Amino acid sequence: QSLGVLRGALLGLAHAHARNLVHRDFGPANILADRAGTSKLVDFGLAAPVGGTGACGTPAFMSPEAARGGPVGKTSDVYSAAAVLFSLLSGRMPFPARSAEEVMRAQIEQPAPALIGHGPAMADLVAQAMSKDAAARPPDARTFLARLEEAARRRYGAAWPPPRTRR
Repeated sequence: QSLGVLRGALLGLAHAHARNLVHRDFGPANILADRAGTSKLVDFGLAAPVGGTGACGTPAFMSPEAARGGPVGKTSDVYSAAAVLFSLLSGRMPFPARSAEEVMRAQIEQPAPALIGHGPAMADLVAQAMSKDAAARPPDARTFLARLEEAARRRYGAAWPPPRTRR
């Protein structure tokens, strides 16, 4: 279910990326999902053209470059999406801390946490997408989604994608 919810949000993000816009606040609070499993990315209030600067977004899901207040690009949103994915699958925040400042420092300085229990393909994807080196991440939301779906097929086989609930 977590992957299905993230999928819809990533489709919205891919639409923005195709127009050279960066969301800059990809996090659970900006993903709406209904009981049928449809999800949407909302709140483009911080969106900006690729290359915009300034520390903005939710610290728990902020990319290292955003935490430093540097230029952000599509890979910054990919980092944030991977942090959300890690949180959804692990049930914990990627960098737990007592304050926003501590979380932002961890985003910059600490290696990405390892995703355990969801197969090596999913763990590798999360690690790559949460790389401190933006150039090592998938280049945009569309690529990240394609790699996420491939990792899900490897992990869940015929069970992916899950059937939609009808109401």
